Amino acid sequence: MSERSIEDRRPIRHRMWAAALLVATLLAAMWPGAHAAAQEGAAADAESAAIVWLDGELADNGGTLPGWVEGTVDWGLMGDFALARVATGRASEPATGELAQRLVDNLAAYSTWDDQEDTPGVRIAGAVAKVFLVAIGSGLDTTDVDGVDLEAELRSLMVTSGDQAGRFSDRNPYGPDYSLAIGQVWAMAALATTDGGVPAEAVGFLLDQQCPAGGFRLVYDGTPGCEDDTEADPDATALSVQALLAVERDDTLQEALTAALDWLQGRQEPDGSFGGGAFTEAPNANSTGLIAQTMRAAGRTAVADAAATWVLGELFLGEGAEGTPASAEVGAIAYDPGAVDQVLASGIAEGGRDQWRRSTAQGVLALGAAPLAPVVGELPDEGGPVSTTSSTTTSTSTTTSTTVPTEAPTTTIDTAADASATTSTVPADPGAVVGGTSASSPTVLAASSGAGSYTSSGGASLAHTGTEGAPLVTVAVAMLVVGGLLLGASASRRRTVRSSGSA
Repeated sequence: MSERSIEDRRPIRHRMWAAALLVATLLAAMWPGAHAAAQEGAAADAESAAIVWLDGELADNGGTLPGWVEGTVDWGLMGDFALARVATGRASEPATGELAQRLVDNLAAYSTWDDQEDTPGVRIAGAVAKVFLVAIGSGLDTTDVDGVDLEAELRSLMVTSGDQAGRFSDRNPYGPDYSLAIGQVWAMAALATTDGGVPAEAVGFLLDQQCPAGGFRLVYDGTPGCEDDTEADPDATALSVQALLAVERDDTLQEALTAALDWLQGRQEPDGSFGGGAFTEAPNANSTGLIAQTMRAAGRTAVADAAATWVLGELFLGEGAEGTPASAEVGAIAYDPGAVDQVLASGIAEGGRDQWRRSTAQGVLALGAAPLAPVVGELPDEGGPVSTTSSTTTSTSTTTSTTVPTEAPTTTIDTAADASATTSTVPADPGAVVGGTSASSPTVLAASSGAGSYTSSGGASLAHTGTEGAPLVTVAVAMLVVGGLLLGASASRRRTVRSSGSA
């Protein structure tokens, strides 16, 4: 055989080596530990950038955030900022304490109508609960807030008799009761950290709000519970689950939690995203953040990780925004992918910043934030197989505007809304979270000694640990060795042929 005929085999041998190298590289990249570590690192970096962006929004507005009415302050959104800081392990940072103190100092402005004429005696339950959560999470004194003991005041707002017993209700002689699921959850989460715990009546009332298929309703009307699945709301369900994870549970409550988690999981889109309730059915940052946070707390990390991947890949403004009109907005999280396209082309319009603040404050929760309150007891069962394809009809196109109508709240409803509004058009006040402790929770914030302050203690976050990657690494190394031997054999064979002139 001629030298040329042997040398013609070199491309084949080189392709064998290249294939071996490629397979080895792919197998190494597929090692769960390496992949998870990279994903966790990306999530942590994005989380930090999002918090920095939120801090910048506060700084740009003199330490407060503007409300929808000119000259007012959005105390509820400021609470979301503070709670996002706590949930992401930043409770001990001075910026968290300063923000929390500012909110606590303005308890009356947020939870009463004292700034209006002839409306004394009003107290909004959800606002009190949210301030209480902020104070607990940042370690502030809650026993004397402008003369108010927050725990005592919150407990006094719970209905104690009738078919609404257990509901944390507004004290408002001048208009309807606008207390909703979000305020109920904040109240229960806050009280779960106290010595007195969550009243049994509050747990029972919240359970009554579970609809037949497993979801929980957002809007509470005069009826004692939910009998129609059309009332179920994904965001309210996610937060209701977190509140119920914070109480001691019997088999009945465990089954209710499993049903709720299955209902939520069945709504996840194939790309990992979640949509909300009325007006927010299409996938969005707020719903995805809240539900991912809940799923992680409940141990359904695969669902939470898929949601985090969607937020990172589709909504987060990272380094790719540099050099575009959105270069100053690195760290922000869009409401939906359409908002990303728009801001990369033209930047965030001043009138659209409010939505970006809300979507960032809740979208960041998908990246590994701790749950509302300490998770106690065993986690709910996984339940049966659940499709990851949405079980509900969602919008066929993403929203391209960076703003949403005020009658279509981005995520939740402000329990401190003006009494002239109807329950379906109350301005948005996105729900927020504060961390808790649980040995069984995959994401943990450890309660430190003192006035209910929290510090980060790590947690699984996006990482999948274990030894399941070892066989893949072994195969990868073996493939590298085989490839090297093939290349060495090829070179030796060519030298022999060139020296002898025969095969």
